[in-house]
Amino acid sequence: MLPDEIILTICRYLGCGEILYSLFNLNSRLDLTITDFRRHVSLMCMTGKQLDFVTKQVIPQIGVSIKSFAVNSEWESILFNKQRSLFFQSKLYLMFPQLHTLSLINFDVEQLDKFLDKFEDLEEFVKLDIRNLRGRSREGLFEKILATNNNRLKIVSFDYDSLSFNLTSNTNDDPVAYPNIEKLTVNIKTDKTLAYLFALLPHINHLHINFDRLTSTSQSTYSNVCSLVHLKEFYLRSIGTKWSFDEIANILSKMPSLNQLTLDIDTEDVNLINGKNFVEILPSSCVEVNLFMFYASSASNNQVDMLCSTWPAHIQMEFALNEQNDYGVIHTVPYNLASMVVPGKIADSMLTGFKYTQNTRYLRICSLKSSTDIHKIVQNYRQLQKLTLHSKEGRHSSMLQFSEIFSNAISFTTKNTYREQTNEFSV
Repeated sequence: MLPDEIILTICRYLGCGEILYSLFNLNSRLDLTITDFRRHVSLMCMTGKQLDFVTKQVIPQIGVSIKSFAVNSEWESILFNKQRSLFFQSKLYLMFPQLHTLSLINFDVEQLDKFLDKFEDLEEFVKLDIRNLRGRSREGLFEKILATNNNRLKIVSFDYDSLSFNLTSNTNDDPVAYPNIEKLTVNIKTDKTLAYLFALLPHINHLHINFDRLTSTSQSTYSNVCSLVHLKEFYLRSIGTKWSFDEIANILSKMPSLNQLTLDIDTEDVNLINGKNFVEILPSSCVEVNLFMFYASSASNNQVDMLCSTWPAHIQMEFALNEQNDYGVIHTVPYNLASMVVPGKIADSMLTGFKYTQNTRYLRICSLKSSTDIHKIVQNYRQLQKLTLHSKEGRHSSMLQFSEIFSNAISFTTKNTYREQTNEFSV
């Protein structure tokens, strides 16, 4: 029999489901060798035959030891009429008593709603990771997700490719708080959502917000919102909405214990890109700042130099203008985050090299007009692993042609912003 080291090396080239399908229960030594694959189970990239066998024959035997579980929604099309499947058990929590992390990929709203009902009273289930959630948000869905597993979740995350939650609050009713949530990454809409979100999360310490659409926000929106005294890390991504200095100052005033701040936003307010002014609104506890701001206003090179000189030495900034001088990009160097969202229009303004993109693994480019813009932007991201493209209607052919440029197995997605169609490609 092959040594364990060689078996594990071979397993690196197989998916978890394939390993369980091929090696589980052959003998006690192999079962011991693949222990990690039995504790951290991913049911993706499997054939129908493999998935059917693993869900019926393997998972029921190893469920008690599973710590993390990842599943693609393809199970429904393959197993929909097969009532013996584990997915149709009314009480899945009985099968996964040690579950800590659940990852759901490519689910739609209806599937998610039904699936989460099957998880309750799991003492160790505290992390929910949802990717590419499809469909339309509906009232109460977001709150139901936060309350999953009888309010025991601590970490909830949605990736950039998931739907945006349109949260609305009734001014006559106090929102129900979810003090169990400590870390949240979410896509949301409308101007009242942020204040409402703060009220939902009194004990949050890591909050990442992606605004898909936002109307103007008034300072009074936050006047009755309690401070997030536990918040240590705040990330705000909002492209397409112009943020003012007062709006950002008002938000930061609710974060007295903040350690790390990241802003990826649009602005027309010169006060927001003035370092002296910006430092004054930072909480005194903040020790790390990451900024990537699009300044939509004409400015001369002298004005740019003046603005750059206002920033303190510990926040290194660079400013790049487009050829028409009608907008610029101002950012910290380096930009120390793994994900980034940029509009296609900055293609001609990006600085050569990758001083501020060296840590970026996931890139989303929105409002694309041509594949030429993609190449100009992507050439700056040397460590890129996933690329998502938002293109105008009728541009899919040019996006597909762009795939021929890559030879390093980047995974990328194209999205049509008008038809809301999504296609996955591995290049």
